[in-house]
Amino acid sequence: MKTKLTWALLLTMALTLASCGSKSKDEPKPTPPTPPNGIGTVDNNDADGKKALAAPIYFRIPNGKAFKLQVKGSKDLKLIGASATAKKDIYTSGIAGIVGVEGTLETLDLMANGITEFKIAKATTSLKKLTLLTADGGGQAVSSIDLTNAPELTYLWLAGHVLETLDLTKQTKLVELGLGSFGAGDPFNGKERSSNYKKVSLATNNVIERIVTRTPLRVSTLDLDNLPKLRFFLAQSPQLEKASFAKSNNLEVVYMSRFTAGQPVELTLENKPNLKDISLIDVVIPKVKLHNLPALSSQSNISGIKATKSADFAGIPSSMLPSILDKFSPQTVETLTLSGSDVTKLDVSAFAALTNLNLKGTGLSETELINTIKQLKQASGKLFIESSRNTTGVQKALTDKGWTAETN
Repeated sequence: MKTKLTWALLLTMALTLASCGSKSKDEPKPTPPTPPNGIGTVDNNDADGKKALAAPIYFRIPNGKAFKLQVKGSKDLKLIGASATAKKDIYTSGIAGIVGVEGTLETLDLMANGITEFKIAKATTSLKKLTLLTADGGGQAVSSIDLTNAPELTYLWLAGHVLETLDLTKQTKLVELGLGSFGAGDPFNGKERSSNYKKVSLATNNVIERIVTRTPLRVSTLDLDNLPKLRFFLAQSPQLEKASFAKSNNLEVVYMSRFTAGQPVELTLENKPNLKDISLIDVVIPKVKLHNLPALSSQSNISGIKATKSADFAGIPSSMLPSILDKFSPQTVETLTLSGSDVTKLDVSAFAALTNLNLKGTGLSETELINTIKQLKQASGKLFIESSRNTTGVQKALTDKGWTAETN
């Protein structure tokens, strides 16, 4: 009897648990998110361009020009002042030469030749990503790219235009900025496009983390010393006179190559605890200062550096120092400054033009200091060193080379 009661009880529990664990067929299921829309309606009935000019976004482009437009957004997205073609996302501008885009946009990617003006005419909080590219090699003059009404942009890529001023002071949430395009190797890539954005104004409290440019970027173009969140900087063909990234304490990668017209640049990188990659290709650097870069690693690719006259290195990982010394045109360096207690051995035999050597704060023993002096090539010069290290042996080694010690 007890056995039957036990089995009955177990069966009842099993049925109860099964009932609790199963879902009712009538239970409502969550509604899947609506996928973003593309262009839904195309209206080319706008001979005078008034409807396009009234749209939240519009651009001017000559009549009959083909362009590629890809958008994502919600509700009905409408294109005004253009006609569709048989090819997906390819449209042709209408007679007024003004094309408008209506709807709640999240992203807009436009590739076109001949655009003379682009404007976000009405305030939007939905637009997060914007790409404006020329279809061919670029170098096309644009009178205005007005993004004032899109303060929520987090991603902006422009390439192929010549533009006097670009105002990004309202884009306080912008994280990624691309100016120009080239080859492969980065998200801002594609065909090479000649680009020149002559003055780019950023928000004082900007949060930009990534900048990629292929433009003749100058100091006057962009304030590189006010990028407090910057992590990645890549510049091909810039014309920077100097670069220091003063406020970019989170910087991880600096890549610069092949400056326009061989423009020399003075490079100063100080107190960057996360900077692991300094890549410099075919650059003239008369003066370089690298201080307190504890994360610097072999990821760095430095080659073709020319005409360095002054080099100042301190706080460089000891494993990286020989490579760094070898890369910054040692045959032309006249003034070399090194510091760090972990600098216990030094090879300056390649520094044929060296006339000023500062070794204050290094960990070189007397023996290694004398060995370093014996490597000096110039018939005269100055060694800057603490008075306590200017021993009789050091003085004799200097005298034999025609050099003198500076201990003040």
